Amino acid sequence: MAGSDWTEKAISVVVALTFPSVLLGSFAVNLFGGGASRLEVVASTVEAKLVTDPPSAGWMVRGRVLFQGNEVQNARVWAIARDVQGNRYAPKTFVTKESGVYELEPFPKVIGGVPDIEVNEVSVFATASVGIGRDKDGKTAAETVNGEVVLGVGGAGRTRWIKLPWTALVSIPTIFFLSLMLGLFSISPGSLWLKVQYFGAAALAIVFTITMVAYISFGLYIVSVAGSPGDALSLGFATIFQGTYVEGITPEWLFSLTAPPEVGAAKVTGFGAPLWVLLLSVFGSGVFTIWLVVGNIGKDLKLGDPAQVRALVQDLVKHQFFVLFSPLGAVIVYQLLVIGGSASQPVTVGLVAIAAGVALNGILNKAINAVTKLLESK
Repeated sequence: MAGSDWTEKAISVVVALTFPSVLLGSFAVNLFGGGASRLEVVASTVEAKLVTDPPSAGWMVRGRVLFQGNEVQNARVWAIARDVQGNRYAPKTFVTKESGVYELEPFPKVIGGVPDIEVNEVSVFATASVGIGRDKDGKTAAETVNGEVVLGVGGAGRTRWIKLPWTALVSIPTIFFLSLMLGLFSISPGSLWLKVQYFGAAALAIVFTITMVAYISFGLYIVSVAGSPGDALSLGFATIFQGTYVEGITPEWLFSLTAPPEVGAAKVTGFGAPLWVLLLSVFGSGVFTIWLVVGNIGKDLKLGDPAQVRALVQDLVKHQFFVLFSPLGAVIVYQLLVIGGSASQPVTVGLVAIAAGVALNGILNKAINAVTKLLESK
């Protein structure tokens, strides 16, 4: 009997941990850029003269197309120029030679007919068929890959928008959705699947916390290493850009729910916080969630009782929800520090961010319980 019980527990743990581990592995591959191949479009704009009568001023885009460090031959390169009124202009498409170099035909600085409104942004696109290895017959396997870069031109100080692919944003909501669905299953008493339900929820809670911390950490690393002051990374619901909410503080990468300012602005106004503040807040909230999982190790859990398992899973999913919205709490706390004049001290901001992340779980949990009891009493 003891051997059978041990076997059931082993099966439960293996089944519950295998799927989240595979899930985390696939998300890690996607997070670090291993999910899809892309062309690297190197581009710059230079002033040029248009062959008109009389000659007029214009811009020309030139550069090189690379794939994993190698020049790409026969890549199709095209560009779309825009101004602030939404007017667009596209020069002729160019096909690269062996060196991967391209030079698009010049286009006018003014494309909308208003002399004072010039082109201030150019998007450069490239597509090519590249060899990615050999198939089972020994033939070279080819794949069509694309690349894109956006340039600000004319010295107008326009923000250069960088859009993330949807696959880079779907990981965290997917883990939370799976945890939520796992908790909604109704399982009969004494079933082996009750153990799978609990261990699966615990594993997903750990995976969720690690993924949140990893995304923000890696995002902070990427923008710090590869970002430029005029870049704005679009998340759809928010943007990441460089600036400061406090005078006298060196500009840093900010997460904001409001639009970024013009490049070069001395101070940012809006609703956001530095990325490192969000990281500390998520870390603090995640510690509370991990502690919840670890705290159950020493308890005599009755995993054959559906009611108790549902309650345990509910707590785990609820704290995932708190971790998911901890960045919003960090933004609120940071803005309060800005208003109070305390945001200029990094140590103070860091301690408050961690404390806010840890305390947010308990505060929201008590608030939900209080509202639930109030509704049940009516």
